[in-house]
Amino acid sequence: MPTPIPPPGDYAAFMKWLSTTAELTMAGPPAQRLAASGSPCDLMVMIDMPDREDLASGKLISGEAGILFEKMLAAMNRTRDQVYIAAFCPGRTPSGRLQEQETEILAPIARHHIALARPKGVWIMSQAVSRALLGADAAPGLGSLRKINHEGGNVEAVASYSPRFLLQQPK
Repeated sequence: MPTPIPPPGDYAAFMKWLSTTAELTMAGPPAQRLAASGSPCDLMVMIDMPDREDLASGKLISGEAGILFEKMLAAMNRTRDQVYIAAFCPGRTPSGRLQEQETEILAPIARHHIALARPKGVWIMSQAVSRALLGADAAPGLGSLRKINHEGGNVEAVASYSPRFLLQQPK
């Protein structure tokens, strides 16, 4: 199900729209949404939605998950400042999970976001987002490159578990 009103085609206008539009009811009120962090660059990290800790801190991938995320980045010789972090859904859904109908609405918006940000690669940290953008769960294709088809072409993507999930399932 596509969004009723297409999002703006300009990056700055799109970011404002994402944080304020009434079209994304699942994201909650604008005061409870988190904007992407960092500037568009070669690597975009996309999570499903802000965690409760994220909403409290005002920063995506915070708390213990943020510490693990920063260690994951360090293993790649990167820091948080060297990646662009965005949420598939800018706010936390009431259930804390993305429902299929919500991912159908959010997937074209995420593709639009990717097209505007123009990364060279996308690191997807969520099963739901992996299914929505790649058509496959993260688990079977962990570490393998796939392509996300968006308005501006294709971008390579890799899917993995989120730091939050890894902390809950250490095995």
